[in-house]
Amino acid sequence: MAYVVSISDVPISNDLLRGVVQNLLLLAGIPNEPVTRGDNKHNLGKIDLVIPDSRTAVQDPDKAHFLIVEAQVGEEWAQVSREDLPDHNVHLVTLQADLDYDVAQQIIDHGIFLYVLDRIKADRFPDEPRIRMLSDLPHKVI
Repeated sequence: MAYVVSISDVPISNDLLRGVVQNLLLLAGIPNEPVTRGDNKHNLGKIDLVIPDSRTAVQDPDKAHFLIVEAQVGEEWAQVSREDLPDHNVHLVTLQADLDYDVAQQIIDHGIFLYVLDRIKADRFPDEPRIRMLSDLPHKVI
């Protein structure tokens, strides 16, 4: 089953984007749960969604996927420490069309898989395996 999402140039909030990603994953049959921002007890403070659920994320993290959803990403990634993130399967989803190359590099240097609009992947990052097309996300997290 294929889903098509049309993205306009209208600004979108992180909360709205998070809800869209969560619901599209559910429509695709991929169970997921939102994480309360600031849950540093389980090293999930920067995580927005976990697949399949928070119990798996905490008790068996190598079987979970951790999603960060950001409409826009910027220089704050220079201050993110690898210790601020789970050890496995971290994915960042963004719709930012003008994503800076250096910022993208900082993100993938943290071991994060970066999902961008398909045309951005094709035009700007065709040879970078850790930067992926947004349309590939459902196939990579099941």
